[in-house]
Amino acid sequence: MLRVYKDNKQYPRKVIDDEGELYFCALDDDMIEIDCSFDRMKKHMNESISINVRYNIDKEKVPFVQLKSILYLYFEIRDSQISVIASVELVDKVRDDKWGLNDFLDELKKQLKYYNSIKINYYELGEEAFIWLEKFLPSSYDLEKNVISFAEEVNELLESTKMGLGRYLLEKRHLVSEKIFCKEILTPLFRHMGFEGIIFNHGVREFGKDYILSEMTKIGKIRYCGVQVKAGNIEGGVNSQIDNIIYQIKDAFEMPFSLKDENKQCFISELYIIISGRFTSNAKEKIRYKIPKGFYGAVHFLEKEDIENLIVKYLSV
Repeated sequence: MLRVYKDNKQYPRKVIDDEGELYFCALDDDMIEIDCSFDRMKKHMNESISINVRYNIDKEKVPFVQLKSILYLYFEIRDSQISVIASVELVDKVRDDKWGLNDFLDELKKQLKYYNSIKINYYELGEEAFIWLEKFLPSSYDLEKNVISFAEEVNELLESTKMGLGRYLLEKRHLVSEKIFCKEILTPLFRHMGFEGIIFNHGVREFGKDYILSEMTKIGKIRYCGVQVKAGNIEGGVNSQIDNIIYQIKDAFEMPFSLKDENKQCFISELYIIISGRFTSNAKEKIRYKIPKGFYGAVHFLEKEDIENLIVKYLSV
């Protein structure tokens, strides 16, 4: 159990738990900051914490999540409310680009309207510019899952900000890695396009559907769209990827999926084949020719230029 010992003026002098003494500093009259490992902090939370405390977590010892752009990770408990805070260095975000710190911060504030759970806690725009992004955790939570979700949202927010400023459309790394193409480009794009549900299945029993997108139709029914993602170009020549794509198209329409916490089986009504390169050598025509005729009007193709046009349309807030 976490214990704080104070002097006769009620100033904290020592902080200990079952493992020994902890390094700390007093932030204000009722808040202390502790340097601590994630696992050690989690033990405190499991035993309940009766004081206001901020944990400065060694991010190198949080192996279950890719923190990427996050410089420091904090957990703050104030009046029994728990929040997670990411400290992001801003100088690194603008060093090689044409805009300044104020431009980046202004665009980030605009992009935040698509991330309702994240708010700005604090920022500085001096020589060592940084920003703290904060998310409050629900009363019932899985700490690891919330940290993973928060880190993904922060990284996605930063990529959305760059795209909103015109930092890049599609770059070389998006042409070689499906995962990077999805995480940096497609997920933020789909969020900004206003889909009500975005499920990312890449590599996990996807059955031809890397994404499942849902939206409400004008008659009040939910429509599900599948997205199949490929990095680079798709060619229609001999020994091409065409046969594999056709097999995945059939799988995408014929194999049902279940939504989280629901037993009902659902099917997609449309499928988008999205690639980060270009369709070459009559690839689209060959795919259309070989798929069942009933799929013709429900299969759509988007390539590099199409995605860049959507980025300009939806991410230039």
